[in-house]
Amino acid sequence: MAPKFAEHAQSVTVFMRNQTYIGPQIGSSVLNKEADEDAMDPQAAREHRYTDKEKERFRQETEYHLNYRREIERAAISGFLAFFRGSEANLQSKAVM
Repeated sequence: MAPKFAEHAQSVTVFMRNQTYIGPQIGSSVLNKEADEDAMDPQAAREHRYTDKEKERFRQETEYHLNYRREIERAAISGFLAFFRGSEANLQSKAVM
């Protein structure tokens, strides 16, 4: 994104933790909750790779798959409420800071 901003800005300053820093996967706590043991790579923290067994379950159990996707979506958007000015989550966030 930074190169695109730089095309139109007078100057751009980028702060990074290190040269390869990437944020955690959205919904990763949901992904790991019911993970097939074969899906987890111990070298890749919080990274989930779906196994053939999991993919087959998604195909066979469509209601399970739908609920799983909804749970990931809920986890992904839950933090955004803190950005709505005046919302309960926003007020709690301000109080903590």
